[in-house]
Amino acid sequence: MEKNIWSKLGATSTTFHPEIYDNLPAPLEMGNRIVGQGISSVKQGKIILTQPAKDDLGGIGLFSTPRDYMKLLAALLGGGYPLLSETGVDILFQPRLSDASRAAMPKGLGAQMRRVLGIKSSGDITQADHCLAGTVTMKDISGRRKAGTINWSGLPNLHWVRLQFPCLLFLGFYKSSKFWILSPFGPY
Repeated sequence: MEKNIWSKLGATSTTFHPEIYDNLPAPLEMGNRIVGQGISSVKQGKIILTQPAKDDLGGIGLFSTPRDYMKLLAALLGGGYPLLSETGVDILFQPRLSDASRAAMPKGLGAQMRRVLGIKSSGDITQADHCLAGTVTMKDISGRRKAGTINWSGLPNLHWVRLQFPCLLFLGFYKSSKFWILSPFGPY
């Protein structure tokens, strides 16, 4: 990953093994809150992955910084360079589920995720799909999202949304209450 991804981006603080580097910032604790009690209930939690990790896991366990994370997302927004071609980015964002998988998808989602994706019921199999980069909204959600919008969220409340037209990326770091809007013309 260092050779093929992080070095090409100039990302110097991203790894599955923070224990082998001396120059990384100390990891932040995860924040926990009590459902229904709002932001005032946020308390420090613990990092739930055992370190050092036995295996590098594709879906969890990558340690990084906001700066490195922004470099990755900016590359995806900027047509993939220097990681992928524009065709590669298009492939990354294409819906991938079979009809059977798309029929099963709403059943495993919680009410909040169904609301975010505009899924009206667990039998609604035409509203959302999954791509290699996250979930895909397949039909417009009036006043909220256009078809083709990509959404991803990660364990420490990292969220990004890619709008097809115009090509913008909204990025939120909820732990720090910082939000950015990226476009091909630079951050706002």
